[in-house]
Order: sequence, then structure tokens, then C-alpha cells
Amino acid sequence: MLPRSKNLLLLVILFAVGCSFFKTNASYEGSKKKLRLNLKKWEEFRIDGIVEINVSSFQIRKTIVVRKNSQAIRADVIDSGLFGMRPSPIVSIYFDSLLVVKSPDYPFLENMADESLGKGTELLKIMDSLREKEAEILSTYSTIVDSIKVEFDQDFDITSINRNRQIITIEYDFKKEPNKITFFNKRKESANIKIDRISRDKIKVDPIN
Repeated sequence: MLPRSKNLLLLVILFAVGCSFFKTNASYEGSKKKLRLNLKKWEEFRIDGIVEINVSSFQIRKTIVVRKNSQAIRADVIDSGLFGMRPSPIVSIYFDSLLVVKSPDYPFLENMADESLGKGTELLKIMDSLREKEAEILSTYSTIVDSIKVEFDQDFDITSINRNRQIITIEYDFKKEPNKITFFNKRKESANIKIDRISRDKIKVDPIN
């Protein structure tokens, strides 16, 4: 082969390798951006929806409000009252570093809420620890933090959080906003939240008094 032909072939090879590198790098950076945006959705939010709690043979269906910021997460199961007047929490769940479940008027609901929602609410707080696992998530679509396994779909949205036999699954609508969160305890569904509205602006989370 003539020297000029060899040089031309070498240039073609280098160009192809360079294009492949930049394409791969651009794809990686795009995935990283998408992951960061999706994780940010769970840093701070307020969810309004309907919760169905199933423990043993007991079932309730009520309004629920879930608030989360970087300091804490709180869920209030709300009784709308007579004709929807004066709604008030019948049970509240709060977690920062310790889990608190409180139902002053219905003490039996505390164990029920703890078993169905409480430990799951605690699992949701793990989302604050996922940024440091970015590289692993980008390569495997999953990670483990403090014995809790978090799995992602191909769009890097969180689909499940799993610790032993406590599992949370998250479903999304066509806009890629969460529309249902399901809680499993000992591999049986204990509660689900159907999300009516979600907001993410300056969320305040008050501790339980």
C-alpha cells in the first residue's frame, strides 16, 4: 500500500474512533442530566391524593397529604369530617432521623399505620442519598444504600425501593410524573397512594406535636 493510502486509512480510523467517543460521551452526559433531574423531583415535594390502607381484614380509604424536604418527611391521613367540613389528620407519620406515628383519637391506627405506611415513609427518605451513587446508577440502573436497593427504569426514574420484605413501587403517567405509590410489607400490599396532585415549591414539613 502506498504511504499516502496508509495515511488516509489511518485518518479514517482515527475519525471513526473520535466520532464514536464523542457520541458515547454525549450519550453519557445526557443520561447523567436526566438522572439528576429525576432525582431532584424527589428532593422536595408535596403529594395530595387518596390512600388505601389494608392491614389484616381492616381497610380504610382516606385523603392523604405527604410532604418532604431535605430535613424530614411527613404523611397525614385526613378525615374530611361531616360534609367535608373541618378536615383533620386521623393519623400522622413523621420521619427525620426517628420514625414517629401518632393518632391521638384513634390509638389503634398507630400500629396499623406503622405497619402499612410508616416504614415505607422511612424508605422514601433514602432518596436524599442517591446523588453520591450516580455512577453506579448510570451503569447498572440500580444501587444499594444502607442495605436498601433502589431500582430505576430506562429513563432513570425510580421504580422500586426494597429493604428485606418491605418494598415500595412507583408508577408514572405519560408525563413521567408519579401517579401511584404502592407499599408492600412482608411481600403483601399494605397500602397504596393514588396521586391527584404533586407540587415542589418551598415545601415546609412540621414535626408532630
